[in-house]
Amino acid sequence: MAVHGIERRHPHVFAGVKYSSEEELHSAWLEIKKEEKKGREWEDDYLEDAMNEASELINKAKNRKGFK
Repeated sequence: MAVHGIERRHPHVFAGVKYSSEEELHSAWLEIKKEEKKGREWEDDYLEDAMNEASELINKAKNRKGFK
């Protein structure tokens, strides 16, 4: 559920965690995101082609419907 992701990524808001600076907060957030992405490294290679294909399909649909 999206709520859990928001809570996990923002412990300074939802769990009372205190950071001494914006830099420390940002560093902690990057580490949290890195942990979330573990095991999903394949997505980096896959996403560019998937996005390009999706863009092509959207453009075809726009052309069919008369959008420019």
